Amino acid sequence: YIAGSVDSSGVQPSLPSQTEDQEWLNGCYSEFLQHCFMIKYLNALPKTSSWLEEALEGLYEEGNVVCDEVVNKGDDKCLLNSETVEELIMKFIRTVHDKKNKNFKDEEIPLIVASLFYRQTLVSLPIFWTPTKGESP
Repeated sequence: YIAGSVDSSGVQPSLPSQTEDQEWLNGCYSEFLQHCFMIKYLNALPKTSSWLEEALEGLYEEGNVVCDEVVNKGDDKCLLNSETVEELIMKFIRTVHDKKNKNFKDEEIPLIVASLFYRQTLVSLPIFWTPTKGESP
């Protein structure tokens, strides 16, 4: 589709609205949070580093940079509630969606990003990733 073009039926193709796009991103971020929760509390298995590197290709290094930026925001239980952190992760989710290859489906993006986040920050964010006594899942 080229902006301003019309298909053979004379109808201009519809593009997702910014509202739909933002709703999709918000939904992906919520799913990302759920995957982080399941990895932390329910011992859910994240994707392996080798799988992530192969599936994400060039985006793997870009994701590592995003994870490093998140680590620089501090290590606490509420890290992912930060608006800045949310923006960083949502921007990476959008990038993965826009630049992904055929190695995975859109529905897998939140798990992939949560897995990458876990693999890249487990050591550098021990407070965030370690459930404490009395902390409920």
